Amino acid sequence: MFYDRFTRFLHFVFAVGIVAQLLLSQWMYHPRPTKPGDLLYEFHEKIGIVVFIIIMVHWLWSFIRRGPVPLAQLFPWFSRPRLIELWDDMNRPGIAGGNFV
Repeated sequence: MFYDRFTRFLHFVFAVGIVAQLLLSQWMYHPRPTKPGDLLYEFHEKIGIVVFIIIMVHWLWSFIRRGPVPLAQLFPWFSRPRLIELWDDMNRPGIAGGNFV
């Protein structure tokens, strides 16, 4: 595989957490000044905290690992050659259309 197991695990947990958040938000009752939220709201809140922690762990892992995709590739605006590559990709005909000029 292209990415290591821990990175794939973090992506999987993040995706499951986001789907759980979206599903819970459909049936939960938001807290009101006179009434607290229901049990689904509590689950939504707790899962949100866990997803935030997963995101932080993923960012820390991105900074410390030496993987196939360097961190600088995720932030092309810090490098002139990468900015030029990004601009070329945006202007190349294809799925996006390439009409940025």
